[in-house]
Amino acid sequence: MKVLTLQRFGIISETFFPKPIPYSDLLVQQVASKAIDKFRSAGLLPSGVVCNPGDRVFGHSLFFAALATKCSFRMTSEKIEVKCLDAVVHAEYGAFWQFVIDCAEIAEFGSEVPSHFQTYAHVTFQSAADRKEMLESFGNMPEGVSAGGYTLYSHSPSWKHEIRLQLDRSAAIPDGLFILVGTRIDGLINKENLTTIYRSFEELGAKMGFKVEAEKHEQQPTT
Repeated sequence: MKVLTLQRFGIISETFFPKPIPYSDLLVQQVASKAIDKFRSAGLLPSGVVCNPGDRVFGHSLFFAALATKCSFRMTSEKIEVKCLDAVVHAEYGAFWQFVIDCAEIAEFGSEVPSHFQTYAHVTFQSAADRKEMLESFGNMPEGVSAGGYTLYSHSPSWKHEIRLQLDRSAAIPDGLFILVGTRIDGLINKENLTTIYRSFEELGAKMGFKVEAEKHEQQPTT
């Protein structure tokens, strides 16, 4: 099995409301207040929450960013979009997860609200030979996985929705690989279903003959 080293990581989630939500001063105040309470320690100040009332009917939006602006939340009348882009150190990986979970709690998603969830990674190979062998292997698909170019589809016993895996050359990392994985989440995005999704992603990667690991840093000796 090929071991791929994680260099950059991100999460993008779009949650669509069953029907458009009209502008409400109370809704804006509630979401903004919860956001400040949750993310003050991550650098969010009251001045960082930006509300655009638009036409005060369906043309409104609410935006804030945290974690050195790497993570953002945008709510409109139709959807909530949460983005956490380009984590490069281990501490940011967990912080990105928690930001997405906290945003779902702030928005109070109901069980009928679907989310399009995607996570991406830029990874590097341990050798040029590993890269060549892996890219050449995609012509032979294992049982239960169908391919359309470099887009793969699979089902996991532990997750009810189809999982989509896209593989391509990394535009950010020379000779690296870009991995984009997506699926659907029904209802609240929480630690339990994120753990299940990522485990399903790992199972699909294992079927394809690779696994992704964070870069290991040697500890400096102490004196």
